[in-house]
Amino acid sequence: MNGKMSKKLRYGKRNINIEAKYSLHRVGIWICPRASAILFLKELGGKSEFYERKGSCTMKMRKQKTWQHEVTGIDGNTILFGVNIFDYQWKPAGQRVKVRDPLYNQEYEFPVYTAVINGEEHEFAAGEFSNCVWGFFLLKY
Repeated sequence: MNGKMSKKLRYGKRNINIEAKYSLHRVGIWICPRASAILFLKELGGKSEFYERKGSCTMKMRKQKTWQHEVTGIDGNTILFGVNIFDYQWKPAGQRVKVRDPLYNQEYEFPVYTAVINGEEHEFAAGEFSNCVWGFFLLKY
């Protein structure tokens, strides 16, 4: 989903037009009042914060989380989350994600799992790159 939206706000004694371009994964928001101050509106968790700068209009992009390679290890002996991940039960999360082998740049589609380690649930994607060689990926910025 892609689009553009605009909204008028009151900031102090000024009326400000906000324009935002958005897509399914990224949100860019910029505010351009006629005065020299540029205000950036950042919405995180339902909260709005304003940042004031001098200069011309620029756009701030929110970064999206992606599945990033964490570790490659052998079957039965790989440290993930500070423990040997093969010592814990993996529960399928019902999702598959596309990842790339960091060494050969080959694309794979690995299932996502959850594991409870020391009372805390962790999510990761895992699969075999080759016989008994596993790749583990975490969702990170």
